[in-house]
Amino acid sequence: KAVEARVEPLRRLASLACESADEIAKCLGSLQRLQRGLVDGLRDFAAADPAGMDGPAAGLAQTCSSFFRDCEQLLAGDELRRVSASCEQVIQDCDNMVDLVRSEEEASCRLQHYVEKVGWLQRRRASSFHYVPGMRRSNHEELRNDESDDDREDDGGEGEVLNEAGAPHTPSVGL
Repeated sequence: KAVEARVEPLRRLASLACESADEIAKCLGSLQRLQRGLVDGLRDFAAADPAGMDGPAAGLAQTCSSFFRDCEQLLAGDELRRVSASCEQVIQDCDNMVDLVRSEEEASCRLQHYVEKVGWLQRRRASSFHYVPGMRRSNHEELRNDESDDDREDDGGEGEVLNEAGAPHTPSVGL
């Protein structure tokens, strides 16, 4: 949420700049159509008056011509389209950044879930012993004690039976 809050003002600004560039381009297109219409009107006026234009009409034609030349570079250029494309890229980058952060947060939550689950399983394994359904509790305790005795054997093989003195026990054969 913090990233979204930080990215949103930039996203809004880029969106406004994009909308503004599009609207300005539309207005400049309208201006260009109006200029062409005015130039055509001046030509028609000059063609209709064989004596030529008087001072005020010539001044108007000159002012319009200078203005049109000054605007031509702006009207013909791709600057506004580039501004609009750049703003669209910024908006897309903002959306991608928010998506990446959401994905990272989701992955982090999943990781935490599995870390907790593994910890739970490890604790359960450490505290449990072999459970056989139907076996009495005392038998379970006996089995656990036997297993812990087996774990204490050093040689890992078959254990020898020792007598009270610690010597190997030899069974006696009764006569």
